[in-house]
Amino acid sequence: LLGIVGAGGYIRMGSSGSVLRGELERAGRWAQINTFGGGVNEVQRDIVATVGLGLPRGTR
Repeated sequence: LLGIVGAGGYIRMGSSGSVLRGELERAGRWAQINTFGGGVNEVQRDIVATVGLGLPRGTR
């Protein structure tokens, strides 16, 4: 949503020009980020392929 609203969505509550009284900025700061380091998706795919589907292990 911040990408749609634009720069005004990043302005804190109480500041002039804030969109939706700063609620978008606050929600963006409090949002949980569920990312991991690089390679996690590939490892998970390998586990599913070998254990779940019985495919041979990929080479690295």
